[in-house]
Amino acid sequence: MHTTQKENTAVRPQRRGQDVSCPRCSSAMVETDRIVENGFAYIWYECSEVDCTEQWLAKRPAMAG
Repeated sequence: MHTTQKENTAVRPQRRGQDVSCPRCSSAMVETDRIVENGFAYIWYECSEVDCTEQWLAKRPAMAG
């Protein structure tokens, strides 16, 4: 039997300039994947802290050009 925990969706990563910090441990999050589709960039971040497994998907308008 698998148990699924509901993630707290009200907590978002904090942005400092272009850096994104982890909402769980405040360490830097690093971009691990990026897909551009239908005018939007979907950016996948993972926490850089070894013991933290936080991940985040951001949707942003794609840059023209």
